[in-house]
Amino acid sequence: MWAAVGVPIVLSLAFLPALERVGESEPVFEPAREGLAEVFSTPPPSHAMEFLLMVLSVAVGLLGIFIARRAFEHRGAVRDPIEGGAPGLHRVLLNKYYVDEAYDRVFVRGAALGGGNALHGIDRFVIDVGDG
Repeated sequence: MWAAVGVPIVLSLAFLPALERVGESEPVFEPAREGLAEVFSTPPPSHAMEFLLMVLSVAVGLLGIFIARRAFEHRGAVRDPIEGGAPGLHRVLLNKYYVDEAYDRVFVRGAALGGGNALHGIDRFVIDVGDG
C-alpha cells in the first residue's frame, strides 16, 4: 500500500505496520496499485537492495558534509588553485559574478533614486491619467 504513495517498502515494514491497516475497509490504493503494475513491468527491487540504497545515500551525504567541514576548517592553510592560476576569474567568482552590484546600480540607484522623475511621470501620466 505505501509503495503507491512513495514510502519505501522497507520503512513501511519496519516502522509503519499499524498504518497498513488504514484503508482496509475501503481499498483506496487498489486502482493505483493496478495502474503501477501496468506502468512498471519490472518487479520492484528487493528489500535488501532498497535498504542498501537508502544507507548508501545517507553515507554519501555524510561524506559530503565531512569533506566540506574539513575544507572549511583548513581554508586558510590551503591556497585556492584558481586564485594563483586565474586571478581575474577568482575575483569574479569571489564577488558572485557582480550580480549584487549590477542589481544595485540598475534597480536601486537607477530606478528608485536616479529615475525618480521617470517613475513620477509614469505614475502621473499612465497610472493616474484621469485624476488631474
